[in-house]
Amino acid sequence: MDVNTLRSIATVLSLLAFLGIVVWAWSRRQAGTSNRPPTCPSSTTNPLQQEQKMSDFTSNFWSIYVASITLVSILACLLLLWFSGKAKAMTASDNTTGHVWDGDLREMNNPLPRWWAWLFVITIVFSFAYLALYPGLGTYAGKLGWTSLGQHKTEMEKGNQEVAPLYAKFANMKPEDVAKDAQALAIGERLFMNNCSQCHGSDARGNKGFPNLTDNDWLYGGTPEAIKETLTKGRIGVMPPMAAAVGTADDVQNLAQYVLSLSGSPHDSLKASLGKPKFRACAACHGIDGKGNIAIGAPNLTDDIWLHGWGENAIVAMINNGKTNEMPAQADKLSEAQIHVLTSYVWGTQGHHRPGLSGRRAEAAAWPSRIRKPWRLQTRPESVIPIVPSSQPRPAAGPTANGAALRGAQENLSAQRVRAFSRWRWILVFLTQLVFYGLPWLEWGQRQAVLFDLEARRFYIFGLVLHPQDFIYLTGLLVISALALFPVHCRGRPSVVRLRLSADGLHRDFPVD
Repeated sequence: MDVNTLRSIATVLSLLAFLGIVVWAWSRRQAGTSNRPPTCPSSTTNPLQQEQKMSDFTSNFWSIYVASITLVSILACLLLLWFSGKAKAMTASDNTTGHVWDGDLREMNNPLPRWWAWLFVITIVFSFAYLALYPGLGTYAGKLGWTSLGQHKTEMEKGNQEVAPLYAKFANMKPEDVAKDAQALAIGERLFMNNCSQCHGSDARGNKGFPNLTDNDWLYGGTPEAIKETLTKGRIGVMPPMAAAVGTADDVQNLAQYVLSLSGSPHDSLKASLGKPKFRACAACHGIDGKGNIAIGAPNLTDDIWLHGWGENAIVAMINNGKTNEMPAQADKLSEAQIHVLTSYVWGTQGHHRPGLSGRRAEAAAWPSRIRKPWRLQTRPESVIPIVPSSQPRPAAGPTANGAALRGAQENLSAQRVRAFSRWRWILVFLTQLVFYGLPWLEWGQRQAVLFDLEARRFYIFGLVLHPQDFIYLTGLLVISALALFPVHCRGRPSVVRLRLSADGLHRDFPVD
């Protein structure tokens, strides 16, 4: 059997294997889709999760496909070494390949050094041993069962054991006493910066959708015990869509005006009087007086503190769409002693005892919550949005609708982009596979259009002939092709929203997009 026949058989077998994997994975995916139980998505569920458009990224097909390519590539390297050792190149009488440069520079046809060949073999053996012991073949976990998550947990346990003596000092102290200890507060501040500031801010004053921890407004209670439970187990707050229970769109607007009236905010008194009877649908959680219920995390609607935005449009959107907020549990990340110190620090942010604060942080902690908390967010590029104290009249709430519409448009646009990417990805997969398996059958000048001739040490690409010394150019072409697989999608300048307190000019910038 000559090399060309062997090459043809290998091409046909690999093509049949690829098509078989595609058909098998597609049938498994269809079976999984038909057997999937119906779900009731929440109001905050991403549209992509609802439509399962990206499930092909986690299907078994890609696991088997990548594992097959890995094993075939290693075997191909071994076959390449074997063929190179067996092939007899045409040489001149002086043991040269016949190539001459600059008149007297000739290429010798010497075999590869044995140490190099054995090093190549050792590398292949090592790769098989590594793939058997460690994860590398799709979903195969390896004989040792090593995972990066397991290593992370081991290192975390080791680190916790090293710092355990440091926390032992505070283990038997009450949170109220720990909050008075300067060393404990310094440790708690670092824990807060590393684990909580991403959502609640470095000053613990929160953001839209993330509660302010420096005021005295707590959804589940502000006692040390309640804070510790929140840190340990996390919280999931659910506001279900209530439009159907309230009535028509006018009823929803009237109810929103009544909710504004509960906190003394500017409102339409006539619409508020019409919306008061509709509040019965909300009283089960927020109470008949609208003061909330810490047992279930229902917010107080009478204190003029707005977690998800202020104004009629924000309230109407909340009634129509609902909201699901999650505070992740920290028990898996922090030890019990660390949670104890962090609880004391968070409890101390309310102003019970704040030693060591100076400058702007001390001024921020001293501001009344009614000045710090109420604010409105607009998603306009480079806009400056003032935080208006509740004692001052608020501007009209109309622009909030523009922000909500813009965010909805961005979500829909993102969903369309991902769906389009999924379609194009499948198209490109089949096109590239068609090119890969079709080119060897294309004739060009009485030979294959793309031919890797091991015997003659030539690589033919249509009319281009590459010798071993020319592979540097082929390497550059492959590097450019690899970089082309990861295009940088630039959507222009990111939008930035600046929140500014008129009290002393303290502001915060963060990207919206």
